[in-house]
Amino acid sequence: MGAKPANARILVLTKQCPHPIKTSKPKPNPQNTEVTARDKKKIGELTKPINTSHLGAWKPPYQPEIAEIETLCAQTGSLFGYEPSKLLTTTDKLKVYLLNLPRLVLANITFWLLVKNYFYLPFSLRMLLIKYLKITR
Repeated sequence: MGAKPANARILVLTKQCPHPIKTSKPKPNPQNTEVTARDKKKIGELTKPINTSHLGAWKPPYQPEIAEIETLCAQTGSLFGYEPSKLLTTTDKLKVYLLNLPRLVLANITFWLLVKNYFYLPFSLRMLLIKYLKITR
């Protein structure tokens, strides 16, 4: 027995396929060849330069919360290639740090206590942290 030629295999596959395979290009409809006024307008707009009036419309307006986040997370953001959307002056950065000082101190203490020294805490204290602060690892 010899191998079937490629055309014969394709013929067998097309007979078994439940969906017909289209091999010819669709023919244009001669009844719908007129160009409408809308089509003429769209074709005419192709020669015009690109409209850049809505270039930054997707961007939200700059908010003070974004300034806080970008200032406080600047080092981490730069590691991931993030560039701040607005450069703040040194006095503005100092104002952000001073306004958030209590939260920053609490965050550093919590990080040091719970993440760095969690397993050095007595077991009973760890169980209290799990129970009341819902801390799980």
